[in-house]
Amino acid sequence: MVECLYYDPGKRLSSYPAIGEAAFGRAGRVFVQFFHYTIVLGVSTLYIMLAGINIEMIVSGAGGSLKLSACVLIAGLLILIPYAVARSMKETALLSLFGVATTFATVVIACAIGLIDSREETPHSVVVWSGVPVSLATIGFSFGGNVIYTHVEAAMRRPKDWPKVLAGALTLVSGMYMSMGCIGYYAYGDLVQSPIMRSLPPGIPNLVASTSITLHLIVAAPLLLLSFSIEVEGTLGITSKLSPPVESGVRYLFRLVLIGTLTSIAVFLPHFGAFMSLLGAISSLVIIYLTPVVCHLKLFGFTNRSWKTYVSMATCILLGVLGGVLGAISAIQELAAAFSRPEF
Repeated sequence: MVECLYYDPGKRLSSYPAIGEAAFGRAGRVFVQFFHYTIVLGVSTLYIMLAGINIEMIVSGAGGSLKLSACVLIAGLLILIPYAVARSMKETALLSLFGVATTFATVVIACAIGLIDSREETPHSVVVWSGVPVSLATIGFSFGGNVIYTHVEAAMRRPKDWPKVLAGALTLVSGMYMSMGCIGYYAYGDLVQSPIMRSLPPGIPNLVASTSITLHLIVAAPLLLLSFSIEVEGTLGITSKLSPPVESGVRYLFRLVLIGTLTSIAVFLPHFGAFMSLLGAISSLVIIYLTPVVCHLKLFGFTNRSWKTYVSMATCILLGVLGGVLGAISAIQELAAAFSRPEF
């Protein structure tokens, strides 16, 4: 995808939708924008919701009591603060570093508690086939950072180092996922819950881990939202046609309305998590796995590539289709079950 930004020597495309337009015209841009914004806004809403749920758990664990709706509103407000202030990805460097630190702390604490809390009688199935669809969809979604890659690469001091940065980031992320997965399987086996914090015994370490992952959600959401705002604000001319004071006021208002809308959805829309599972499965399939490969083939041609490139592209498409289809099926079943409950 990043290579597609430089398909025209001497120029750089501005965004992911711009890649779609370069490859397939106006229709390609609209197609990419729809699925791209679905992921960015949908996941941001989920982050607000999850942060609110975690805040409620933290308050409850500390002996207090607070309604879930109030906790979600608090989460939305906390996310708004860094999101409203930042103008570009360069200004989120410390935010990103803090997010990495909180995630690493969560992994270390959860793994340590899991090793201490493990029991010999815990059942361990080699494969739980009923969990394969949602696992594939979740794994695919977990590596879906390319929704902001174009803006991250643009903010780098040395964009040529992008391959090294990407390789290092994915290696680190994979290591943390693998560590958590192995410890979760070893300690809790078939009884493990999602998120894993629900499996950990109550206490200060669990409270610290829950707080750390909540902070991660709060600092990660602005990164996604900022990638959306950079594109939309540029398209509307907010960053180029207005004077600095007016630009700041319009930008703050736009972002306040956006956060307010997403927070309201998190609070009031029933079964939003199930809806997002379905949209996320389809959008992840399109945006993360299919579109980069198809656009690259369209812009650079199908020939004159190594066999390893063809294999990697085919694997990417195959895993994307498999995870997307199975994830969509699982999400549809989840939605059907949710809407069939009497309380709905």
